[in-house]
Amino acid sequence: MMRGIIVVVTCAMAMIFLGEKRYVHHYISVLVIVGGVGIVGLTAISNSDDDPHADHTPTKPLGVILLLIA
Repeated sequence: MMRGIIVVVTCAMAMIFLGEKRYVHHYISVLVIVGGVGIVGLTAISNSDDDPHADHTPTKPLGVILLLIA
């Protein structure tokens, strides 16, 4: 669910350790990814049940749509 945050970690590590320069469009892309991952995470938390293996059908299409937008 939260694997999209790997892009943010990779971006931060490249800036810190490799000294790569980022432009405005890079920062906008990272912010969109963080927003999409955050919305997917909040949706999963708000629809959680006692059963961790329950099928949450409404969150799957929303998650796919948000990941495609990001």
